[in-house]
Amino acid sequence: MLDQRMTARQIADHAAMQNLLNCFLRETGRGAFLREGAVLVPLERLGMEVLAPLRRPSPTGRHLFGFPVTAGPCGDPRRAELDPATLAALISRELSLERGGSPEELLLRVLESRRNVERFVGARLEEGKRPREGFIGAEQSLVFGHHLHPAPKSRQGFAEEELAAYSPEMGAAFPLHYFRAHRSVVSEGSALPQSASQLVAEELRRDPEARTLPREDQDRALIPAHPWQAGRLLRRPEVRRLIGEGLLEHLGPLGSPYLPTSSVRTVYRPRSRFMLKLSLGVGITNSVRNNLRKELRRGIKMCRVLESAVGRELRERFPGFRIIRDPAHITVETGVGEESGFEVLLRENPFRGDEDAAAVVALCQDGLGEEGSRLARLVARLARREGRPPSEVGREWFWRYLEVSLRPILWLYFAHGIAPEAHQQNTVLELEGGYPARFYCRDNQGYYFRESAREHLERLVPGVHGIEDGTVVEDPVAEEQLRYYFFINNLFGVVNALGCAGLADERELLGELRRALEELEPEAPASSELIPSLLHLRRLPCKANLLTRLHDMDELLGDLETQSVYVEIDNPLAEVSA
Repeated sequence: MLDQRMTARQIADHAAMQNLLNCFLRETGRGAFLREGAVLVPLERLGMEVLAPLRRPSPTGRHLFGFPVTAGPCGDPRRAELDPATLAALISRELSLERGGSPEELLLRVLESRRNVERFVGARLEEGKRPREGFIGAEQSLVFGHHLHPAPKSRQGFAEEELAAYSPEMGAAFPLHYFRAHRSVVSEGSALPQSASQLVAEELRRDPEARTLPREDQDRALIPAHPWQAGRLLRRPEVRRLIGEGLLEHLGPLGSPYLPTSSVRTVYRPRSRFMLKLSLGVGITNSVRNNLRKELRRGIKMCRVLESAVGRELRERFPGFRIIRDPAHITVETGVGEESGFEVLLRENPFRGDEDAAAVVALCQDGLGEEGSRLARLVARLARREGRPPSEVGREWFWRYLEVSLRPILWLYFAHGIAPEAHQQNTVLELEGGYPARFYCRDNQGYYFRESAREHLERLVPGVHGIEDGTVVEDPVAEEQLRYYFFINNLFGVVNALGCAGLADERELLGELRRALEELEPEAPASSELIPSLLHLRRLPCKANLLTRLHDMDELLGDLETQSVYVEIDNPLAEVSA
């Protein structure tokens, strides 16, 4: 919760420093929690220590700090106040001396993110810059982003004016650019009766603002592109060659504006049948956001799974759990590299404007001013409406959240070996009467199949493993991914959001989660270590975003096992009882 009297600069400074401190504490395990309400952070290689006032400690590892944060030589009571640049420089230098990496790149990304947060917050604090309502309002509300990332709002590649034009946090909206390509250079796939090119053309024909449409040509297909990406594509020699040969034509902007969602590159219109996940060569958090061919294939693969007996049983057992499908994709073959930068994925759009739906990350994000997070405000309203203590409502809300998320996700994994990448940004919650009613998983490109279930799933969905694209992984890898993304990132994050708001005791909520896991444990295969690890291990593997950025790693590239740095963190579930 932030003081609304603070300036945008102060808010951005505090958010950046809080993220840095939490990342360092979590990923190094260093830091002494003092009885006087502060955390002492040793920078041993530098011979220094950082002192941060502690407002609210958290068993889930995302603490709230006070300010100022100070630093000085070890054991010296004289300390100087730190700003984000100095704190980032100290931490990056300390870690690089210990672990190598690229401290300059880390520092650059941290400062870029802090600057962007200041701009986003400033826009929101200005009169007339209030966020939109509904699903897209939540998607465009993430001015802070990932609470446990050192540079959650870095946009490596956007110029200053482009940041305003294309960032969801700035309320951006823009028409897409379109290319028309000869079918000889078009590659597409679809799990629907219509092809991707037919679906793209149909969306454009139905748009009342698309007044100057190109004439229909069966030999050519329309390819939508992000305006930023279109500009870069047009400068590539292989693209200019296709244009010169008459195989590709740039039509420019067409149709009504799309709105960027929280991922920046996925765009939305309320009345459209599909959202579009566009390629965007911009570095966001840990990756450059170009669509990969293997990701496009995974979308089709998951559609096949959902059309099978697996999908039918999932819908029957858990009517409040939905997987948003990515049923079609299209691109231009330029002859250079596997990906050309034209890759577009079509995503089902279940949110047409009236739903009370929001990404879980938007519910948990710190609020601007004294109103707290969306989740905090929601639980407080429910408590007032029902005349019940907020802690009681918070526990019920969390239990209902587990009902629509935990049980179906574990069934999907235990029964069929499918592990969704269900982190907070990839999950959308639809509410009824303020309580969780439907849980949506999006981004089929993050699903993995465990090796031990390969033959079982192949019997149910013949040919689903025909294309080896990294989808099938060893059981320990699948469980590591599921444990981090759904449990540590998603569920622990919800627990933290309720606790930070003072509306529930984090340890009580963790006890509820532990009880749910104990109830579900008999359904797990004997070979699975997922639930036993969560219940009994004192330490759990966890993605280390600070160290991943220190080593300048791209999570979309390389083998799954080497895309990011993992460390072990304290397991809060091992410290509580059901």
